[in-house]
Amino acid sequence: MTVRNSIRSTAVLICVIAFGTPLVLADSRFEYGGHTYDIVTGNKTWSDAALDAVGRAVAGINGYLVTIESAEENATLFQSLLDVIPSSDFNQTRAPDGGNGVYVWIGATDRANEGDWLWDGDGDNVGVSFWQGTGSAGTSIDGAYQNWGHLPTQPTRQWEPDNAAGGLQDAAGIGLANWPRGLAGEWNDIRADNLLFYVVEYDAVVPPNVIGDFDLDGVLDPDDLDQMARAADTGDLRYDLNEDGVVSLEDRLVWIRELAQIWVGDANFDGVFNTTDLVQSVGAGTFETGELAVWASGDWNGDELFTTSDFVLAFQDGGYEQGPRDVAIAVPEPASRFLLILAATYGLICRKCRRGIPPRLLR
Repeated sequence: MTVRNSIRSTAVLICVIAFGTPLVLADSRFEYGGHTYDIVTGNKTWSDAALDAVGRAVAGINGYLVTIESAEENATLFQSLLDVIPSSDFNQTRAPDGGNGVYVWIGATDRANEGDWLWDGDGDNVGVSFWQGTGSAGTSIDGAYQNWGHLPTQPTRQWEPDNAAGGLQDAAGIGLANWPRGLAGEWNDIRADNLLFYVVEYDAVVPPNVIGDFDLDGVLDPDDLDQMARAADTGDLRYDLNEDGVVSLEDRLVWIRELAQIWVGDANFDGVFNTTDLVQSVGAGTFETGELAVWASGDWNGDELFTTSDFVLAFQDGGYEQGPRDVAIAVPEPASRFLLILAATYGLICRKCRRGIPPRLLR
């Protein structure tokens, strides 16, 4: 688990560009168990906090008020809250009806049916039931984790949820300090119209900031090259990998040769350029047809077509049947060798035509 006390501006900029909506800033972000959590120190009612949560996103995945499913997750969340919210700020997130305790909203509520506690972090009154009833007379549903408050003077006696305050305590908060009927880190049911801080959870983590990972999936793959090809005419300087102020084929070659360290022509992206790649690219049926092509179907120069130009570039790169790119290899002159291999490739196309591939491939 890594706690981050601030959000990197680089990650924010990348997500704004990639997803069209900003990665909403919170006071702190941390990751646990493959999920991301934002601690938001803005005062909202439970419903407004849930609405805000679903309007936020990480890697294109919308958030929700946090669901706590284990003691380990609860402990991680509680410590992260204490790391971010100093005791001097506790007065900003108190609930008078909850023993004037200090709380942060979590995604638990029984608004839909009194006593039936759900994890309903998006606020639509539909969720997973985890607790039924009040206090020690209640019960966990199917052994689900819960951490309702116990009397500080009698730590073995569970008191919450008690539905006090006129029976209007329909939302849950995690306590940052002891209150009369609970211990720090435990949960209390309180009125949903309290104005408290809250925690947003996302079923995703922020992908690592990998140079050339244009689709933000954390890896360099053909999807990044295809995105680069689609954006070739936009002049978007995200793709200016050689930092010369323009986006061109040279930037694509930087991605291929230096970042991914593969060969031009490696259609199946296995690290080598060989006959298998020729078979795959030709078999895709876009050679010299004018139809859109991608890296896997022969668009190696980034013009979204598969033509002789792609073959020329591939054989100029010098990797045909040479193994992985990290082996030091002298790039040969392409002319005669390229013509021989291109002739063989045309022969391959012709054989495929006789097996039912349309003659348009030869145009």
